[in-house]
Amino acid sequence: MQNWHSMAMFLISTLRVHNLQEEAYWIMSEETTDELLDALELRERLYHLQQEHRDLDAAIQMMVEDPAMDQLRLKRMKKRKLNLKDIISHLESKLIPDMDA
Repeated sequence: MQNWHSMAMFLISTLRVHNLQEEAYWIMSEETTDELLDALELRERLYHLQQEHRDLDAAIQMMVEDPAMDQLRLKRMKKRKLNLKDIISHLESKLIPDMDA
């Protein structure tokens, strides 16, 4: 999360230093800066959740191949994987910009 924040702040300060006024005014406003940081943090969270989802998928596949698997643990892992999928879908939809009618 810190890397995204640092990159965003660098971008914003670079634009301010170069004084790109009207073309980049939208990124200099405090509200847009907050929106940019929120989007970057959201993307970072999304990346980690997707990684966890892939890891769970691999672990589930390994468990299915084991004849002595723990059914309850497998069920919980599958439930967590489905929950992650729902969260990922929700976060991805938040990254799509609203369209004005």
